[in-house]
Amino acid sequence: MNKKITLFVYGLITVMITVVSVYLLRSEGILEPYELRLLDSFFLKREEQTVSEDIVLVTITEDDINELEQYPLSDRKLAQILAPIIKAQPRVIGLDIIRNFPVHDQNLTKEENQKAFEELHTIFRQNSNLYGIAKITEAEGFPSIPGASSLEQAGRLTAADLVLDKDRVARRGNLYPSYNQGQGKL
Repeated sequence: MNKKITLFVYGLITVMITVVSVYLLRSEGILEPYELRLLDSFFLKREEQTVSEDIVLVTITEDDINELEQYPLSDRKLAQILAPIIKAQPRVIGLDIIRNFPVHDQNLTKEENQKAFEELHTIFRQNSNLYGIAKITEAEGFPSIPGASSLEQAGRLTAADLVLDKDRVARRGNLYPSYNQGQGKL
């Protein structure tokens, strides 16, 4: 009977030492690189997922920028690009371009550029299915960037921020960031 109690005590001590050691290592972040590598390996081993045909991505490539010979896109050009998309009546349009100030077309006059800016914001206001982005978290050397004021007033801005792990890899995101209107912060 004494031998069983002794084995139990040794086992209990071993378990306690192991638990405390792992807890201390994790709380100091020593195990995090290994945990992240293990997480990455799980993502690499999962099945490839099919892409829904209900989603269409309209992208701006380097070739598009070279053809337009201008970046960022002017207010006029962005309005022209959005027009056929809006005409197709999609359920939602996500504009992954931060537009917090007017972007002028070099070939237009000041008045024409102002009119193009107003037209773009009219498009933003009139289309309740159009959502924009803002950079809302602040990091050292990277200030927040507000989105389009008309989308902010309509409550149709979301965060474009990425959460980086200690090894500077984006594995996570903010599912429900809270955009404090007028403050540009989470």
